[in-house]
Amino acid sequence: MNSNNQGGSRGRSKSKELFTNNNNKHKKRKTNHYKKNSPKVNPPIRFNIPRFSDNANKNNEKIMSYRGYSFKKNNETIDYISPTAITPKEFYNKYVKERRPVVFSSSLDTIDEKWKGTKSHWSNDYLNRLTGNSTIRVEYRENESGRFGEGKEKTMKMKEFLNKIKSGDKLHYLTTQDLKVDEEGRPEMMTSPIVELFNHGEFPLQPSILPNLIPFNLNLWFGNTKEGSSSGLHHDFHDNLYILIRGKKRFRLYSPEDALNMYTKGTIIKVHENGRINYKGQVTRADGADLLSDVALNASKCQDDAEKDLANAEQALRQGKVGAAEWVARAEKRLDDALDSVLSVQMDDNYDDNDYNNNNSNNDKSSDEDKADGPLNFSKINLYLPEKTIQEKFPKFNNVRGTSCEVKSGEMLYLPAGWFHEVTSYSTNVNANMMDGTSGDNNNDNDNFGGHMAFNYWFHPPDNLFDSEENGFASPYKSKFWAQDFQSSLKK
Repeated sequence: MNSNNQGGSRGRSKSKELFTNNNNKHKKRKTNHYKKNSPKVNPPIRFNIPRFSDNANKNNEKIMSYRGYSFKKNNETIDYISPTAITPKEFYNKYVKERRPVVFSSSLDTIDEKWKGTKSHWSNDYLNRLTGNSTIRVEYRENESGRFGEGKEKTMKMKEFLNKIKSGDKLHYLTTQDLKVDEEGRPEMMTSPIVELFNHGEFPLQPSILPNLIPFNLNLWFGNTKEGSSSGLHHDFHDNLYILIRGKKRFRLYSPEDALNMYTKGTIIKVHENGRINYKGQVTRADGADLLSDVALNASKCQDDAEKDLANAEQALRQGKVGAAEWVARAEKRLDDALDSVLSVQMDDNYDDNDYNNNNSNNDKSSDEDKADGPLNFSKINLYLPEKTIQEKFPKFNNVRGTSCEVKSGEMLYLPAGWFHEVTSYSTNVNANMMDGTSGDNNNDNDNFGGHMAFNYWFHPPDNLFDSEENGFASPYKSKFWAQDFQSSLKK
């Protein structure tokens, strides 16, 4: 699972497009509030799990600011809890605030009436009726010995993909989809086939167990293999609520505290207190927003207000109202000042972060052999290699403390931003593991429930982690940027 944009960035872009108002007197420069920070996923490979030493890596304190939970020993057991046995506030304070992974022993249907994914009516036939005509992008491999994540993609109708899964196809994999981006660089939270499921009321936009975290993206993951297929070792940029609908998944987990020992393809320049990881050329705040997001948002609001004021003044002038000419002059000056502020933000946003990168980068040198193209947040460690080879080639990895857990159909995993993980997915006899449901689609036809399927929410990582338990739960972000951005997206 990788918080990303398939085929490109879904973060803040720097659009230079100019727009004009009705009288073409003032040029309008829209401010974008998003940072390019989400590399592309590199899903399933298979691997052999290496063993690890008990020594922790304590270097590079300038980069490492993480203050959350970490394993004290290898193979430490993570908590399994019921979502009905803990309140949202208790969950936030014990797990979200502490940046601590946890598995829920049941899914969202136990607490959210709108969540229907673990019910047996999410059969292939049911999905086909709701989403069959949707166009999706899938990854593919040439044969079963090949790997996903090598850039091979194709588009097809959802019904075509479902037919492949029902027929036992193991060569195609539905992962995160490309999202449309508005003129301000804001990506949509969901696209097909998720948008069709949402419009049908199949899941809540904000799950009740995490009522105050702001959603970034919602995705469906759907493939087919009984032998096990791996995501590769990586971390996400966002907090993840991962809900298993079919099959089972094995997760290998490592804390952000060990980020500098993971041999990432990108150069890590900052690990924030909440685990959010920045790479060279991708500086963000701990909540994932651009450093100038609040300033840009305020400048954009001032511009919009000034434009409305000028439009009203010009209307008054056309109507011959007393004092309208002076009003127009004031409004034009106000708009000019607002546009100067917007332009200033954009010029400041074009900063050269080389000084920051050079002063706070991981200067460990990798050999040309170790270097590889691909997402910055993926590890270069080849887990196919023998343990001895891994120890020799990636010596810092021997200092990493990790653990594993299994998530079964009807369970879900909460994983904070920055936690490294490898996910191995397995298709199973799904009917035997599905939660009880009453849908007419449950006809005990295994093909109708074939493959492994998961649904996930990505949330902007909270950064107000050291406030009081009451205030932190109610206001998980230091800035109101993401909350305002979320409300703006709902109005579109």
